[in-house]
Amino acid sequence: MNLNISLEDFLIRNNITKDLWRASDCTWEELIAIAKDHKKNQTILLQSADFFAKLIQQFQAVHSVRWRIKDAEHLIEKIVRKRALGVEKYLGLTLENYFTIVTDLVGIRALHLFKDECFLIDGALRENWLPIEDPIAYTRAGDDKDFLEKLERQGFDIKSHPAGYRSVHYVFESQPLARKIIMEVQVRTIFEEGWSEIDHKVRYPNFSDNHLVNYLLTIFNRMAGAADEMGGFVKGLATALGDYDSKVLTANDEKEKSLAAMDEALSELANAKQQTQESQKSILKLKQEIDNLKSQSSDKTASEAEPWVILLREIVKNSNNQKRIIEKKSLK
Repeated sequence: MNLNISLEDFLIRNNITKDLWRASDCTWEELIAIAKDHKKNQTILLQSADFFAKLIQQFQAVHSVRWRIKDAEHLIEKIVRKRALGVEKYLGLTLENYFTIVTDLVGIRALHLFKDECFLIDGALRENWLPIEDPIAYTRAGDDKDFLEKLERQGFDIKSHPAGYRSVHYVFESQPLARKIIMEVQVRTIFEEGWSEIDHKVRYPNFSDNHLVNYLLTIFNRMAGAADEMGGFVKGLATALGDYDSKVLTANDEKEKSLAAMDEALSELANAKQQTQESQKSILKLKQEIDNLKSQSSDKTASEAEPWVILLREIVKNSNNQKRIIEKKSLK
């Protein structure tokens, strides 16, 4: 802003009528003093914005971050319009307090791809800073009930934006030096950002009320909203298809494992049958040996025969245990 600009040139450049100027009850000298003070603090505002933006860029789901410092001429133009409209907090605005009343001297936009990602970013923002005002969620006509209910549970003040786009707005403060720095953080999808930027460029400079321009901007607004919804739908569809493919792979894997287990069980059953027959032959042979030892026990003392008998009993016991194990397997 050229601080040597005249009031007349300022009014013409910003499409402010004489009636609106008188309704604002502003003085040109006071506005110029505010503009000079704002320009004097540009460096600290830039550094604070850069710090916030770099930190927010690291948050999950944030695609990109944009930031700006409010232009001095746009600042005083906003003050004129707000006071002319009778916005209460602006009525008491002065050089000493304007930087706490105008909450978007520093503006940061965190952009994301899918509309439901705003909740991930919301959690990260609240974890790092405490909003000094209730966050506002501007919604579109037709937003689904679940989305709106989730916004309510998160404590948002839900409103319909006059320009008709979806965006979440926060106001945070920082105080690196003696003066507090108030900044506005807006969270929206890339599609909403694209439309709002074009709307701002076309409508904002002259506050255009041309019916044809407004009609075409409305159509563009609906296209942006439809693209936003389509992005969420495609994301959900891709997730659902991925889950389906995963379930098919898991089912096929389980099927292969079941077939392998059945083959193994059949092999064990065949082996168990053969082993049972061989075990029975061994047991019969051991019994014959025991009978032979018994018939010979008269030729030996009890003390000589006892260790052999104990050993054979253990062998028979172990053989019987093996037989039972094999029979159990064959019954499965």
